[in-house]
Amino acid sequence: MLEPCEESRPGGDAVPFSQCNLWHAQRRFYQEQGVLAWNGKVPYQSTCNPVIANAYAHLIVRFLQDQARSGREVNRPVFLLELGSGPGLFGFYVVKRLLALLDSLGLDELAFVYVMSDFSERNIAFWRDHPALQDFVARGLLDFARYDIGTSRSIELLESGVVLEPAGGIGSPLIVLANYVFDTLPQDAFRVEGGRLFEGKTRGLPEGAALPELDNAPFSLEQLGISLELHEARLPHYSDAVLDGILERYRETLPDQGFLFPRATLLGLRDLLEIAGGHLLLVATDKANASHPPKISAETPDLVLHHASFSMMVNFHALGEYFAARGGFAIHQPSIQAITTSVFCLGTPAADLVETKAAIATFLHELGPADLNTAISQLQLAVSDGAPEGLMALLNLAQWDPATVNLHLNQIVAVAKTANADLSRSLAEGIRKYAEHFYYLPDAESALANAGIVFQEMRDYRAALDYYQRSLDSFGAEPADLYANTLYNMGLCHYYLGERGKALESFRHADKAAPQKDMMAKGWIYHLTVECSEDGGG
Repeated sequence: MLEPCEESRPGGDAVPFSQCNLWHAQRRFYQEQGVLAWNGKVPYQSTCNPVIANAYAHLIVRFLQDQARSGREVNRPVFLLELGSGPGLFGFYVVKRLLALLDSLGLDELAFVYVMSDFSERNIAFWRDHPALQDFVARGLLDFARYDIGTSRSIELLESGVVLEPAGGIGSPLIVLANYVFDTLPQDAFRVEGGRLFEGKTRGLPEGAALPELDNAPFSLEQLGISLELHEARLPHYSDAVLDGILERYRETLPDQGFLFPRATLLGLRDLLEIAGGHLLLVATDKANASHPPKISAETPDLVLHHASFSMMVNFHALGEYFAARGGFAIHQPSIQAITTSVFCLGTPAADLVETKAAIATFLHELGPADLNTAISQLQLAVSDGAPEGLMALLNLAQWDPATVNLHLNQIVAVAKTANADLSRSLAEGIRKYAEHFYYLPDAESALANAGIVFQEMRDYRAALDYYQRSLDSFGAEPADLYANTLYNMGLCHYYLGERGKALESFRHADKAAPQKDMMAKGWIYHLTVECSEDGGG
């Protein structure tokens, strides 16, 4: 239980929660890991898949249509800024889906530039070299920026050299996307007690300390050796009238409880609103509370550790209060799920956003990304031993999301072996969508090689060979098992196409890649060597 400190007690080294070394350890983790942070360490699939990308793309297009219909002068292109882009996969999905939507609707005039941003130089270097993003960059659709939320006051685009900065705004709405970002940014802790406001200050966790490397483990501050003590806070506290106004309303209306206040997020939004000239649309999905501020205490497991990083609940309620205080509005997801999506808008009256609100109702509220994630996870249990129709329904609902397909690959392969003509056509169409979602990440599963396996089982050996070759082009000789297995499968495909010479070459490469392991390759090498010698080649 947090107890108020006596006024006479020295503060010592107690600092506001947002300045705790906990956040320094978090930042250091992401700087050191780069994109490897998402290699089985930090969860991201719930907010980084084709389903949520489709929802965001529809909302963005409707918002741009509302802007055009309103008759306002809007500079083109419109900038779409993704905060904390991490591995870059979500941006890849969104840009692809936006292009498909704009093309199908004949809306080529709604020009945009998608900006991936992060504070990590390693992540940015990864994006700039990524083969899946090069065409978008060349077409001027994608740019990159080193942007540190709550610290950077301008945004310099690294490819075009354009600088987005407060002076005069950018002449068009700034659309900001934030998935699983705000739950990792510094927050302050407060408590209302008997109508008085107290700030939680911390001691412990020395500078340079690392967090335990645990997988999705709830922890309390006390378990991490961090004490949280209360010091009476006097308003104004932040020297920002809007932030202090939110704190004052909490002091007046909340029951006696501790709560989190998203300091870094709100300061970052203030900067972005200045850059946007007060005209901004924010779409955010996170582990968040929108109806009330999330609670915090020293003893309860308010943090979840993710391999030396962590996340906390986000106060979307405070974000909504911030936009409302500045003349904007917020629309929150009504359903209760593990994650929630909210839309925040300033600079466009709600009455002018007819199409945007329709998109929000359809793609975020009636069946939002969080609801779909929950439904898909439940269906996965139901279809594991079920009929092919159930499996196909699940995969279609997930829009052939690679993570979902990979989880059911063995079942898909079994279906492919015995599928009739109609099912084979549907499966082939779906697997092509799955392969189109491929985005290289170090040590990730190869959707391209998996697509090859499915087509091989359907006896479409040419398609299988194409996907196998694309997998080799992406991954090279590492990991060794993937490399050897792909070469072996290519050998089989060439053999069944009657291309014995190419088959022999593939099997030899597979054997060379894994000489101690692949006895089957050695058997094929012997068999084909004999065959080719008997008929003089092949």
